[in-house]
Parts: sequence; C-alpha cells; structure tokens
Amino acid sequence: MSVFTLGANRNYGAQYTVPTNGAIRFEVESERPIVVLVMDAANFAAFRAGKVHSFYGSSAPNTVHKQSWTLPFRGPWYLVMVNYSNQPVAVHFNAWS
Repeated sequence: MSVFTLGANRNYGAQYTVPTNGAIRFEVESERPIVVLVMDAANFAAFRAGKVHSFYGSSAPNTVHKQSWTLPFRGPWYLVMVNYSNQPVAVHFNAWS
C-alpha cells in the first residue's frame, strides 16, 4: 500500500513485474478524480517523453479505480496515475501481480 501526493498536472508510474499467468489487479483511490493507465515499459517511456504511446487499460477520471487485467506481455508493467487538474491530489494505491 502506498500513499502520496500527486502534484498538479503531474503523473506517477509504479513499476511491477507481470506474473507468468499475466494476471494483475490494482486499486487506486484519490481525493479528486485522476486517470489511471496500465502500460508496458516502451509505452511508459514514450508517455513520459511526450511521444505517441498506447496503453493496455485505462479509466476515465474518477476517485476510485478497482480493476483486474490479464496482460498480453511479460516483463515490467506500470500503473500510471495522472492528475490533469491544477491542484495536487492525495492518492492511495495498491497493486498485485
């Protein structure tokens, strides 16, 4: 379990390893709506560089995100939390893989 403050117009990517069966699960709660994305390493690097990228899972801005996915790749995966607002937001998250 992690708790942190996500700055205004900022993002944070927590890295995990995809398990053999590809199944992941995460829960994210925030005091104001944020966007949550699931990305592989190459797309996370492109996202951070402001380049064209894709993602395997996403959600509309919300304060609670609880999702399970089976990822089609192995290696690292990133749980990316994006705050598009002009105010910082407190975030609590946990992920299992």
